[in-house]
Amino acid sequence: MRNKGVYDFDIKLKSVEEYLNNIKTAKQICREIGVNKKVFLNWVRKYKVEGAKGLIIKDSNKKYSTELKIKAVEDYFNSTLSQFEICSKYYICSHIVIAFVYK
Repeated sequence: MRNKGVYDFDIKLKSVEEYLNNIKTAKQICREIGVNKKVFLNWVRKYKVEGAKGLIIKDSNKKYSTELKIKAVEDYFNSTLSQFEICSKYYICSHIVIAFVYK
């Protein structure tokens, strides 16, 4: 398993742009650079939400307030949006942040 941040910004950006511009499929890109498809699609989601800066390797994990997480979870249960759509709506980097409600 790769460590966080193994793929540099340029590789992520190029790959996401090729995918969004329909130059290559997600499967082709994942095979070429050796990344898991879920990880790649997370890059795409981050790019759509934050732009290129969403692909920058960060030194630490982002912190979210309890209120934001509760609001996101309540919205998830009261709507038809998926976890990934909720994360995009609230600018949460990973669906794992709100997945704690299932435990």
